[in-house]
Amino acid sequence: MLRQGSEGTYLLALTDGLAKVVYRAPGGVMTWLAFRGPGDLLGEVSVFNGTPRTAEVVALTPCTAVVLEAQRFRRFVEERGLVMELMREALHRLRESDAHRTELLTLPLVVRLARVLLRLAELTSPRGRGGRHTADRPEPGGDRAGHGGDP
Repeated sequence: MLRQGSEGTYLLALTDGLAKVVYRAPGGVMTWLAFRGPGDLLGEVSVFNGTPRTAEVVALTPCTAVVLEAQRFRRFVEERGLVMELMREALHRLRESDAHRTELLTLPLVVRLARVLLRLAELTSPRGRGGRHTADRPEPGGDRAGHGGDP
């Protein structure tokens, strides 16, 4: 869905499906970073930083996303005063990433596997991601894009 190293000229607002975020090291080793589901933004960091993407996003199930051009999205965020909301989400993801790294270094494999399965169950539950907002996020206009499988 998004390739590591590509320019952040757009981002995706995932409306349906499940994806994983991975980092590919120069030697080809792939590290799982996170799962993403409906209501999540994908690629927003490179859009705001103006830097190449630092990870790739791979669809795990058939996905549908709204494609948002970078400049239009930045304008949308500024006009609606959503900078703090995006900052809160970025901090949530940073804490999530820190927890994943800590688990990787400290927990036995079976416990890590159980936690990954719990995250997947939470992400795909009908209640919607453990109480985090999904439907109440403003959805800026954009083009719908269906994606499935590897990018």
